[in-house]
Amino acid sequence: MWAQTWSNIFDIVKPYPKKKFVDVTGAMEEKIMTPLDMFKMSEEFFTSIGLKKMTPEFWNRSIIEKPTNREMVCHASAWDFSDGKDFRIKMCTRVNMEDFITVHHEMGHIVYDMYYAHQPLVFREGANP
Repeated sequence: MWAQTWSNIFDIVKPYPKKKFVDVTGAMEEKIMTPLDMFKMSEEFFTSIGLKKMTPEFWNRSIIEKPTNREMVCHASAWDFSDGKDFRIKMCTRVNMEDFITVHHEMGHIVYDMYYAHQPLVFREGANP
């Protein structure tokens, strides 16, 4: 609905139709990666292109695995608490390609939120009327 994923039309917009889609799930399982490893790898990607690291609050307050002691809606989401330092992701991360992409997507929101933090609230919202 929001053009965040094109998976339903991927077969007709795929740039190299004869090539197999990349799926690193097997490699992540072989390396015995954890959800934390996936988030650290995502942070490494963003810092490698000159963007900010996650804040200490991000690492201390994000929920990146499904809690065992309570119920939680597992739909991944990024949160900006509007104080300039408290940014979080809530996600029941599984070690697979789909969630690896989602981790990068959600962390991308956080990176933008960190850069917008000094702007008035009106300029931090989406440009859609």
